[in-house]
Amino acid sequence: AASDDLFRHKLMEQGADALDHFELSRPEKLAVITGDIHWIEDEIGPLTPNQRQWLEGRLEAEVW
Repeated sequence: AASDDLFRHKLMEQGADALDHFELSRPEKLAVITGDIHWIEDEIGPLTPNQRQWLEGRLEAEVW
């Protein structure tokens, strides 16, 4: 979503349904949808600065 405008819009409009085409567990989907940066980095690995900035921006705007 940080680098794909089309996917970002789908994620904002469809929420978790936009993630159906990805092989993600429920906790992974929840972390993406809620912007749980700590869970993502603990479980998957460090985010790139661009990914982190995008998630932080969404959290600050409370657009979920």
